[in-house]
Amino acid sequence: MNLSFEENLANSCNIVNKKLEDLSNKLLKKCNSKHIVDAMIYSILPTGKCIRSYLLFIMSDIFKVQKEAQVEMAILIEIIHSYSLVHDDLPALDNDDYRRNKLSCHKKFGESTAILTGDALIFLVFQLLSESTVISNDNKPLLTYYISEYCGYNNMIAGQVMDLDNTTENNYNKIAELKTSCLFKLICKASYILANNNESDILNHLEELGRIIGTLFQIKDDYLDKEDHNESYNIYKIKDQENINENIKNLQHDAYNIIKKYLNNNQTLIDYVNKISNFTSLLDYDNG
Repeated sequence: MNLSFEENLANSCNIVNKKLEDLSNKLLKKCNSKHIVDAMIYSILPTGKCIRSYLLFIMSDIFKVQKEAQVEMAILIEIIHSYSLVHDDLPALDNDDYRRNKLSCHKKFGESTAILTGDALIFLVFQLLSESTVISNDNKPLLTYYISEYCGYNNMIAGQVMDLDNTTENNYNKIAELKTSCLFKLICKASYILANNNESDILNHLEELGRIIGTLFQIKDDYLDKEDHNESYNIYKIKDQENINENIKNLQHDAYNIIKKYLNNNQTLIDYVNKISNFTSLLDYDNG
C-alpha cells in the first residue's frame, strides 16, 4: 500500500525522533555540564516536521543506501538544522521568542547558553560522523567537506548575513540559495555519496536539484510569513501571486528535468517537489 506524503513524513519523524532520543540519553550519561546538554536536547527534540529528513530518505532509497546509514545521516541533518535555528532565533539575528511551539532556546536558557548550544550542536555533528560505524570511512572525508562547505561562511552563514542586510532585497534567489538551499544541496549530495558514489557530474546536478527544492521551500516560507503578518515584513519581498506562480513553475520544470534524466523519474521525489510547492498543503509544516 502506498502511503501519503503526510504518512511518510510522520514515519520519518518517528524514526528520527527515536534516534535523537537515544542520542540524548547517551549525552546525558556522560557530560561535564548537564546545563548545556539540557539545552542541546531541548533544541533538537522534538524535531520539526522532518521535511529535510524525508527528502534524505527518498534520495537515499533511490541510490539504495543502507537504512542504518540513512538514519544516521538524517540525524546529522536535523542537528545541523537545529543549530541554525538556535542561532537564527537569537536577539542579534531574527530575535524570535518561539520555535516549534515552545520558547526558543535563548528565551528558555538565556542568550549566552543559546550561543554555546548552537556551537555545541554543530561540533556534535562532526563527532557523530567520525564515530559512525555504519557510514563508510571512505565516504566520511567528502561528507565532512560538504557539511563544512554548506554550513560555513560562504553558504549558510553568508545567507544569514545577507538576510540581515536590508539593502539586499533584490537578491531573493541568492539569499534563498545560501540560507536555505544549502542544506537541501547537502542532502541530495550526501544521499549519493552514502551509496559510495562521487561522480562530479552527478554531484553537480544533485546540487542544482537541492538548490531548486530549497528555493521552492523558501518561497513557501516567505509567502506564509506574508500571509500570517498581512505584510511583506522581511527582505524576501514576494510581491504578487503572478510572480510567485511563474517562479514556481520554472523551478518545478527544472526539477522535473533533473529527476527524469538522473533519478529514474522517481515518482515519490516528483510528489515531494509538488507537495513543497503547494502553499496550502504545507500550512501545518511551517516553523521548523
